[in-house]
Amino acid sequence: MKKLALFVTTILITTALFAETKAYKEIVPADFVVELENSGMVRLIHEDGKDNGRHLMPENDYADTIRDLVVAKKPGNYPFICESLYLINKEKYAKNMDISQMNIQAVSEAVRSISKMQGMSYYSTTRKKRIVLYKSAYTLENENSKARINDRNTGNPDGTKNWLLFDDASFGEVRYELNYRQNENTFYMGYQNIDDIKVLFMKPVEAKNLIVQALFIDCGDDYLVYIVSDVDCMKIPGMKKQIEESFVSRMDALSEWLSGQF
Repeated sequence: MKKLALFVTTILITTALFAETKAYKEIVPADFVVELENSGMVRLIHEDGKDNGRHLMPENDYADTIRDLVVAKKPGNYPFICESLYLINKEKYAKNMDISQMNIQAVSEAVRSISKMQGMSYYSTTRKKRIVLYKSAYTLENENSKARINDRNTGNPDGTKNWLLFDDASFGEVRYELNYRQNENTFYMGYQNIDDIKVLFMKPVEAKNLIVQALFIDCGDDYLVYIVSDVDCMKIPGMKKQIEESFVSRMDALSEWLSGQF
């Protein structure tokens, strides 16, 4: 009887675990499935400040967190929200890792390896070539420090808070606060700027006025990656185009970098 009960319990647990992994078609908003399949990426840009975006967001356990964490827009400023949804096929990108090991923990450890982002490149639409995006990238001890520590990239980081510094090609040194969530098939990362973001002698984005949220979902044969950048920028001549191109390029760079980690 005990063996039978154990067998039934094992079957139920196994079934539940498999049930949690859904194909991307089941969780992507229906209006965007075809474009995602054809292009591997879908993007929406919201510039009118009338809503908080998040229209591309797939069904997930952290949806409320993503919807609730928004930047307050000041009258007279330039509100900018960009959403990008990427489909990453595991078999296509697997190089150094067996596909069976490409799970959400592998994604979590890769994304939390902040130091590995140092030297990552992106295509600069301004300079019309690929350049280094982050000259330096590392984890910080706390929000009041710039002291470098080892990456905190082991175990399950659900509910933890961390801090990082990026020496950005366009914005210089900026510190960010990170928040992580993770379950069996989903990893969430949200980060917000601690410092003002500077461009030359200007500070178009004040501290706390940039939020980037990234969601990684294991869909069996594929990873689904959703990134939303939410920013309130001062209205400075010529800044609107630069802000838009900068954050769009950084989204693509992150997805490309992640694909190259496997």
